[in-house]
Amino acid sequence: ETAVSPPPLGLPLAEMNPALSPILSLAQGTQDGASQLNLGGQAMLVTYAPLPEMGWRLLVVAPLNEVTAESQAVSQSIRSDGLATVRNTLLTMSAFFLIATLASVLLSYRALNRPLRRLLDGVRAVTSGSLDVSVPVTSQDELGELAESFNKMTGELNRRTRQLSQTHSELEVKKAQLKVAALEERQRLARELHDSVSQALYGIALGARTARTLLDRDPQKVAEPLDYVLSLAEAGLSEMRALIFELRPESLQNEGLVAALTKLADALQARHKLEVVTDFCPEPDISLDAKEVLYRVAQEALHNTAKHASASRVDLELCCTAQQIQLTIHDNGKGFNPKGDFPGHLGLQSMRERVANLNGDLKITSKPDEGTTIAAYLPL
Repeated sequence: ETAVSPPPLGLPLAEMNPALSPILSLAQGTQDGASQLNLGGQAMLVTYAPLPEMGWRLLVVAPLNEVTAESQAVSQSIRSDGLATVRNTLLTMSAFFLIATLASVLLSYRALNRPLRRLLDGVRAVTSGSLDVSVPVTSQDELGELAESFNKMTGELNRRTRQLSQTHSELEVKKAQLKVAALEERQRLARELHDSVSQALYGIALGARTARTLLDRDPQKVAEPLDYVLSLAEAGLSEMRALIFELRPESLQNEGLVAALTKLADALQARHKLEVVTDFCPEPDISLDAKEVLYRVAQEALHNTAKHASASRVDLELCCTAQQIQLTIHDNGKGFNPKGDFPGHLGLQSMRERVANLNGDLKITSKPDEGTTIAAYLPL
């Protein structure tokens, strides 16, 4: 028998169109590829690839416009999907950034509002009069610096307020001391007027009545009571001048400190029968305020000596050097304890303040039964 081979399947493409021959030659190789040709006046795309498992070659012929249309459709679809993806991504990111921005603004507002609210509460507290207030410093930025400045301000205001309160209390104490000193001075003047001028006026009235009686009975004896009246009047006039001088020593400016101290010593000696020993340097070249202070120190010290010391002698000395002027009052009285409570302490306090106001110093030395020494030093 003779075997008959079956007829081949398909059509021989090389016989259909000679333009396929070069492409068929390429397709019979082991590489895949694509080529473009013109079949029947229409552009065609030919793609080929080997199928090693089957021993075949796959060849696909398709119109180029169809392939391009599919490609454009795919590109358009990809482009549309890409634009939608980008749009959705942008919307998502915009929403995220908007939420993040709002959250940041809210947190920033709270972070700014808390310290500002504390500062506002502190300002209201200070306005209402409460100075013991401070604001917590929670940051190192401008708000933290503002809180620190506020705390420093309230601390300084609190310190100044305490100082003013203390100064006011001290002024009230000094005011009370001045009232007591003024009252004591008035009482002293009243006693002086009663002991001297009042007695002189009483003696003048008594002498005048005696003279009036003798004028009718024995005119030749009138001269004696009249002389007595005249002497009392002169003594009273001198006493009044001395008291007025103590209140307002105008001779300090006209005659000087030495003359004023001399008159003060003479008045003390005449009024209280004390031995007063003076030793004065030449008139010092100092201000009128310094002369006033030294005179008032001497006046107060001599007054305390006459009133409280039970002394028989007083030494009054004024010494001048190139650096300072020194006024010393010493008596041989009963003395006192300067650290304790004693009569005349307000007067001594007044002397200290007067001297301290001119940058001077006042020293008091005294012991019971050993007398008292008061020394005032003023710088030149």
